[in-house]
Amino acid sequence: MPLPSLGPWQMFAGGVSGTLTFDAATGVVSGTIVSTSTLAISGFFDDTSETLSFIISDPLVTQGGFRGVAPAPFTLYTAQLIQVEAFAYSLLVGSFSTIANDGPVSPATWYAQFPARIPITPPPSPPRPPRPPLVPRVPPRGPRSPLPR
Repeated sequence: MPLPSLGPWQMFAGGVSGTLTFDAATGVVSGTIVSTSTLAISGFFDDTSETLSFIISDPLVTQGGFRGVAPAPFTLYTAQLIQVEAFAYSLLVGSFSTIANDGPVSPATWYAQFPARIPITPPPSPPRPPRPPLVPRVPPRGPRSPLPR
């Protein structure tokens, strides 16, 4: 299944929020992340496994005879698509690492939600059956029943 929407997705990564949009819904994808600045992304969405991988690197270069090489440092994002049909929204949940000349930095988590942050209310519960009337537990009064003390 392709990405359910090109966006905008509300994105949270490493304590920073932004907006994620895509130019294609499956296969080779590109797009932008808009936060404190606008970043170009390029990657791949596999609609069979519903996984997304993309990098942020400006610009891609030709190096060692290869075109489209991401020079260090660049940031690698991976995510799994989760669709919550009961509430009609989708999540991309994963991790990202910055790759520098001296190796990768520890991964951190990120997620994106579409549609962007909507309040989620649970479905209504079925009505509760009426409660039986309360019956007082008072001993019967009569000549043979003394009053409790």
